[in-house]
Amino acid sequence: MHLFINKNYQNNIALEDIACNVGMNPSALCRYYKKHTGKRMFEYLTELRISYATKLLINKNINISQVAYDCGYNLYPQ
Repeated sequence: MHLFINKNYQNNIALEDIACNVGMNPSALCRYYKKHTGKRMFEYLTELRISYATKLLINKNINISQVAYDCGYNLYPQ
């Protein structure tokens, strides 16, 4: 599950995508994840995206909207 999220965090990820990848239904996956990690699955995704954004922002040549897009915070979902 973390492998899927780590590989796809720059894209729009739906709970259903993650659940399908691990062979669980979405509600069962949420309960399982919370029980085993103590946090919600999308908290992990947000932490991952913010961590990557922090690294990108160190590079002063990158526009903030590009950083947001590169981190999976797309302003215009497809």
